[in-house]
Amino acid sequence: MSKSNFQSELKNYYETQRRSHLTAKLQTATEFMEETLLFCEVYDALFEEDLSPDEDVRSQVESLRQNANDKKFDALEEEIPGTIDALESERDDVRSELQHELHDIKERIGGFKALNQRIQKIDPDRIESLSETVSELDQVTIEADTEFERKVQEIRSEAQEFKNEIRDVESSLFEDFRGSDIENLVRSLLSGEEIRLAENSIDAIKSLKESDLGSYVTLSLEGE
Repeated sequence: MSKSNFQSELKNYYETQRRSHLTAKLQTATEFMEETLLFCEVYDALFEEDLSPDEDVRSQVESLRQNANDKKFDALEEEIPGTIDALESERDDVRSELQHELHDIKERIGGFKALNQRIQKIDPDRIESLSETVSELDQVTIEADTEFERKVQEIRSEAQEFKNEIRDVESSLFEDFRGSDIENLVRSLLSGEEIRLAENSIDAIKSLKESDLGSYVTLSLEGE
């Protein structure tokens, strides 16, 4: 093989390896972006509020996509490390925001469990199932053999089913308190809120003490 042919083959090999390396890096970037978007979908389905990736990160992704389409490998090689770092950070930030809201739901489910242990209104397995599900909602899996849009539909469906079950369980648990003087007090207690006498009538506190939840109620004095 002549020197020129050898150099040509070596260059082709290098380009092939570089493209393979960039393809793997692009796949990593894609997975980070898809995970972020799935967390956003869970958030939206549960709380009906829009959560989306940072605009700067979206711009970086668009630049990657454009350079990949145009086969600008030098540009890709230069920008992809920073973009991957930004995507990973954004994924973690979005997940953290979702986890913050899920923590409140976990506390709420804990209240359901405590109330149900007292009044034995529903099957405890329903509440246990809610506890298991809420612990999984901040976890997503990117599957190579599943289309992203299908994954979005699946995860939104799961989140909506969970949301509906939360509502149904709460409705069943509060059935005996609904319309009573202490309904709002019970809801506040199970949400982890403190009740101050200045904010509620003495009669309402008395009704709470005389209810099935009386043994859970304690009073304390608070200085100025």
